[in-house]
Formats: sequence, C-alpha cells, structure tokens
Amino acid sequence: MAIQKGAVESVNYSEASLKEEVKKLTANKGVDVVIDTVGGDIFKQALHSLAFEGRIVVVGFAGGTIPSIPANILLLKNISALGIFWGRYRDEKFPVFSSTISSALSYYQEGQIQPQIGKVFKLEEPGVEVFMDGVPGGAPRVELRDLFEAAMPGVVVKVALMKQFAFIQLCDEVAAECAIQKLNGHLLHCHHVVVVKFSRPRPTHTVKNFVGNVSATCTSGELRVLFQEFGPVIECHIVKGVAVGVGGQTEIDP
Repeated sequence: MAIQKGAVESVNYSEASLKEEVKKLTANKGVDVVIDTVGGDIFKQALHSLAFEGRIVVVGFAGGTIPSIPANILLLKNISALGIFWGRYRDEKFPVFSSTISSALSYYQEGQIQPQIGKVFKLEEPGVEVFMDGVPGGAPRVELRDLFEAAMPGVVVKVALMKQFAFIQLCDEVAAECAIQKLNGHLLHCHHVVVVKFSRPRPTHTVKNFVGNVSATCTSGELRVLFQEFGPVIECHIVKGVAVGVGGQTEIDP
C-alpha cells in the first residue's frame, strides 16, 4: 500500500532489521525524518536509523507500548525529537486546526492526496458508548483517548470526562467489546484500577443529573427521596471511587 501511495522503498521490519535495511537504502547515511505511529521497540530502531541532524516525529503508539528516548542518541547525532498531537490544536490553536483541515480537503479535491479508505460508516450509526470509573484526578482527555487508541486504533469517536468518570464513544459494538476486554481492570498512573463497561442507554424523554460532593455514607434511597420532590425518579445509583463521596446520578422525567 505504501508503494502504491508514492513511497520509493519499503521495509518489512517484522522480517528484517529496520536499522540495517535503512543503512542499505541510504548508503549508510540514514534518513532525515522519521514519523513514528507505532512506538514500542520499533521506535528505538527508527531512532538509530536517523541521519546526522535528523528528526523523529512521534505521532502515536499503535503498538500499545510508550517508549523512552535515550538522550545520548539525541546528543551524539544532533537529533531532535518532536511530538505532534493534532487534536490538541483544536483547543489551543483553533486557527491552525481549521486551516489544516481546509488544506487537507483542498489537496484531496485537487488529487494531490488519495487517502486509504479502511472502513465506511453510515451517518445514522451513532457509535457505542462505554463508561470508565476510577479515572485519577487531573487526567486529561488526551490520555484516555491515547489509552483506547492503543487498545483499538482508529475507533475512538469522542471522549467526555467528568470528575473520575469518563464516557468514551467508539465506532461500533465490536470495538467497544474489545476495549472493555483489554482495559477493564487496567492500572492507570500505577495505582488507579479503572472499571470499563458498556454505558447504559438513557431512556428517551428523560434527563440525567450528576450530583457532586455526596457523603460517603449517603445511600441511593436518600438521593431518590431528594429528587422525587421535582418529579418521578426512574433510576438512582451511587458510584464510589478512589475519592470520598464522588457523586451520584439520577434519571428523572423532565
């Protein structure tokens, strides 16, 4: 596929040493730029494949393992390492984010790029949402997105974070089942065990409310009585996590 899209040479690093193959292809010089989307062991091979004053660009960790960078290699070969998380530009520098999309669409319309279409989704397919509990305080959405992308690359649609809870929308039920199998019980930040399960769909014509700072001794019955003053309560439960009294959720008829 890479050759079809315009690559001059290709190397199957699962069958041969990437470093040695690159040396052969570049007359021992190495390459000027590496764009790494895999991570893991292949990252170090790619790093050693760089030429003097080369640059390695970290884009993702599809292999599931986040590598460390040996600083001595950067020093000895005057190499620079750069990370690119395009999604963050949406929040930090939206004009850059917007212009990038516009440029990509223009290149496509002009025939300068031909994206590889791996799967087509119907517009009416809303995706499947999974629920995560036990998220450590201060964890950014990008970290959770990367966690799910490492487990199932290319399936994350949206990540919503609320206190120690997260709701991750995936492209389909198969992706959700696989993510739950891989990540339920996962250890995050060394000591936070996360719970990942299907998010229960909310009945139509209902409203879900989140209540914070609930006492550790509070019961779902007490919350139900509190909210019944405003209308019928369909469901009420308390999810306890690593913090004391993290909150409860209720579903009421609006």
